[in-house]
Amino acid sequence: MGASLWLMLFAGAISYDPYTKGPSQSDNFAWKSTQGAVSVCDIGSEKTRQIVRVAAGSGNTDAVNFVQLQEIKIK
Repeated sequence: MGASLWLMLFAGAISYDPYTKGPSQSDNFAWKSTQGAVSVCDIGSEKTRQIVRVAAGSGNTDAVNFVQLQEIKIK
C-alpha cells in the first residue's frame, strides 16, 4: 500500500455516533473495533491519502463509499 502504512494501532477504538453526535456507547463489534486499526499515512503527520475505487459495502462492518452516503435521506 505504499510508504508510511501503519498496521499496529490499539484495538477497542470507539467510533463516532452521528445520532448522538458523540462517541458511541455500544460495545457491539460494529461500533467498537476488536482489532488494531489501519492507518494509510504516518501517525501525527499532515500527510493524507484518499482510499479510492471502494465498492459499496453490504455488511454492518464494511466500509461505505461516497455514493452510499449520498443516498442517505435525513428527515
